[in-house]
Amino acid sequence: MTSARVLRGACLILLPLLIGCAEIVPEGVNHPLREALAQIAEEATAFLPPDTVPSTRMTDDARVRWTQLRRRILQARPGAIIGALDGHGADVLAELTEVVIPASGEIYVLDGRNGRVIVFDSAGVVVDWFGRIGDGPNEFRLPAPIQVLGDTLLMGQTGAVKTFTRGLAGFEWYDLETIETVPFSMCASDGRIFLGGHREPEGMVRQYRPSGGVPFGLGYVFGSPGMQRSLSEGIITCENGVDVVVYGHRHSPSLVAYSYDGRKAWSTSLSDYVQGYWLEIGSLRGAPVPPRETLSRLLPTGVGFLMASYYRELETGESGVRTYLLDFATGEGGLLEESSSDGRILAMNSDLYVRSVPGPYPRLQIWHMEQG
Repeated sequence: MTSARVLRGACLILLPLLIGCAEIVPEGVNHPLREALAQIAEEATAFLPPDTVPSTRMTDDARVRWTQLRRRILQARPGAIIGALDGHGADVLAELTEVVIPASGEIYVLDGRNGRVIVFDSAGVVVDWFGRIGDGPNEFRLPAPIQVLGDTLLMGQTGAVKTFTRGLAGFEWYDLETIETVPFSMCASDGRIFLGGHREPEGMVRQYRPSGGVPFGLGYVFGSPGMQRSLSEGIITCENGVDVVVYGHRHSPSLVAYSYDGRKAWSTSLSDYVQGYWLEIGSLRGAPVPPRETLSRLLPTGVGFLMASYYRELETGESGVRTYLLDFATGEGGLLEESSSDGRILAMNSDLYVRSVPGPYPRLQIWHMEQG
């Protein structure tokens, strides 16, 4: 057996290392395909540059509002730190699975490892918490996204959405509805609730409430079904007063806005994106290695803009996060900031936001913005 055959066999067995074996396994195919990336560029109505100056294609009013919001974010006043380092209280966090800040200004933290949701006020004080690991009404197992609408909290789980209501005695289980897929993200807009990230090449966004909406959104349609699911993975966001749902593809430079009936409103591509490639060999596939870039967070701001954060890894070992601000109406925008992966903005509303605190333990810091 020749050394080339030995290497080829090793590449097939050690699939995660396949990226360096493409010349030994000529039948391997890199995804996304060139035609897929060309289609993203061709259909884009806007391109996001890595510049802190807003796009000249924005209206004068949008450019002023973009600049004001960026200044409010970067000049925010630091507040309390959430997350005790020891003890047995609810504020001792094991994992920052999801963070949501509704219009009320309270900060909801889903700690998936402990199986509970903790509610903090804007000063970082625990005002409520509930849940534990399990399968009972007020218990969670592998919880995913959460969304808060007034006194109602919805939580996605594998094959189900749980609903909890908040009364004088705290949160109580209200309903459980089974669904066909696993929701990876959830957003609410003007009484509608959408689920997204189903890793399907078609129908990636689904209206959960009111029921009856037709799934919409097109993902990656090339390669095997497994490759299509991997590259169709994404995150959705929306907010009140904005009549679109934005879907961000995690593994390609594409952000697409859809109207509630599924029509494409705009499509934005990143002009300085570091594309990572998946290697497909028959029914086997290997995840990309650096250099690569991945969408890690897609957030509403509460003031007509959305925030998109991308985690970037280079071959040199350097890594960081680039966060962009985009106009919900057009997809135009620019760079908000570059930061370390430990200092990312995790949730925001019109008055405050929270960042992760660098260090070995999961903690958050509240930042208060001046009035716009």
